[in-house]
Amino acid sequence: MQAIADIVSALRKECSEDYVGLWQISRVLTDANVPAIELSKLTLDVVSELLSDSRVDIGQFHDGVFVQWQGEAEAKISRVKTELQALRRPPDIGEIAWLAEQ
Repeated sequence: MQAIADIVSALRKECSEDYVGLWQISRVLTDANVPAIELSKLTLDVVSELLSDSRVDIGQFHDGVFVQWQGEAEAKISRVKTELQALRRPPDIGEIAWLAEQ
């Protein structure tokens, strides 16, 4: 399995260039052979690591405009967790959230 630190580093670089969808994080982890049972937890770990960089934020597109989620990082991570649990499967393109350097 590819090291989570390497995955976070690559995704942080991508956030500086473009939006990174939650579905992309899930796919990268799946491609790194993360067991399905650990996918949600590691997705949250990666989101947490990305949000630890004050330049990276999370939100969703509304009418083509990126709207950042309000609140502290922990509240944002909790929201991702809740929405992942409600989805009950890995997110698909555009679902739940996007991350980007602001």
